Amino acid sequence: MEFSEMSEREAPLATKHAWFLDLYSTLLADAGTARDAVAQRFATADAMDPVEAALVLYLGTALAQANGDLSLIKSGRGTAFRDLVAMRLERELQPSLNTFSDTWVVALWAAALRETNCLVRSETLTRLVGRVKNHIYARHVRMGTLMSSSDKVTLGFDVLLAAVPFGLFDCEDLVLVDSVRTLTAPERLAKA
Repeated sequence: MEFSEMSEREAPLATKHAWFLDLYSTLLADAGTARDAVAQRFATADAMDPVEAALVLYLGTALAQANGDLSLIKSGRGTAFRDLVAMRLERELQPSLNTFSDTWVVALWAAALRETNCLVRSETLTRLVGRVKNHIYARHVRMGTLMSSSDKVTLGFDVLLAAVPFGLFDCEDLVLVDSVRTLTAPERLAKA
């Protein structure tokens, strides 16, 4: 994916990467059942797509946390995924960035690296992930509301992914609460 292509909104997670939601729910229900499917996704994921790389890295890390087997995330592909996601997140955090990014994607990148870093420690990743929330506050919040994109215009339910499952925000964080309040306002729901 070219850097210039990131100016466009990423396709919704449930549309472009529906496999992730299915596999993640299977993994949460029974890690043993999901093991082979996660390994297959890990083996076939596009190592040049930072979103897909982060999704499989996140799943690989969740599997490793469940079964104690670090082989996927320590593998050559795991390292390549981690490096690609870290590079893309580092680029996202540059103050001179002139493109828009989706909040859920930045939260995904941070979550994949944060969870990987819990198992395979790296001071560089710790510092990188530590900068993300302040970046989101600066570039993705408009008038106290967490927006779906750094364009600060778009607000959709995809913003909730920043909290669940990607954990960048707690459900009681005020910027997220304000987003939910706006999304569920009766007049907005009536138009849906």
